[in-house]
Amino acid sequence: EKAWDVLDVEKYKAKADKLGPGVKFVSAKEVKNAEGASGVEVVYSFDDIEKLNIQPEPENPVGDQMAGMMGAEPAEEEENPITFEFIKGGTPKLIVNMPKEEEPEPVEEAPEEMPSPEASAQGMAMMQQFLSGFRMRVMISLLDGTIQKTNASFVERTGGKDTVTLFDVALGEIMSNEKYAKEWERMSRMKDMGAAMETMKNIPGLKIETAERVEISFK
Repeated sequence: EKAWDVLDVEKYKAKADKLGPGVKFVSAKEVKNAEGASGVEVVYSFDDIEKLNIQPEPENPVGDQMAGMMGAEPAEEEENPITFEFIKGGTPKLIVNMPKEEEPEPVEEAPEEMPSPEASAQGMAMMQQFLSGFRMRVMISLLDGTIQKTNASFVERTGGKDTVTLFDVALGEIMSNEKYAKEWERMSRMKDMGAAMETMKNIPGLKIETAERVEISFK
């Protein structure tokens, strides 16, 4: 049975409260991309964007299942959301406050036994199976108007609308390529943002906004 065979509508309705006060569930439906990978499109409505709290990493519907098979605990929900400010005027401005990376507490770890090449290959094959077609994207599209000024790194016009991409990680595509998978793992371990950005350029299609405060002025 596929993860998308049954849509847990009640789960998505309950998630509305976690997105912020006044957020309402509108609809949920199964969608497929050009490669045939399935996903769920969930629509919410809100009256005040300043009350939104968006987790930068959208929920992976197979994440807990994959964690179980890998012998790990399911990932806990993070409390480091994307928040918004809105300044009205002749040229309104939307401000996006990106999550701040926190330095992990140093801990002493016991040396781990390195897996055999066969075990590593099996683990990679399992990851590729679960992440096939998986993509994480956080984008802001203007329903009306055009962007006049912004410090955002990734701006384009798609579907007739000006769009700012905050995150676009085609993890399934990255993990299916050994070279890019190694680059991704190396980048994820880096604490130096400049070095991480240089590594990110070597991974096609990967977009991650590095500004902590993104300003978008539009008319």
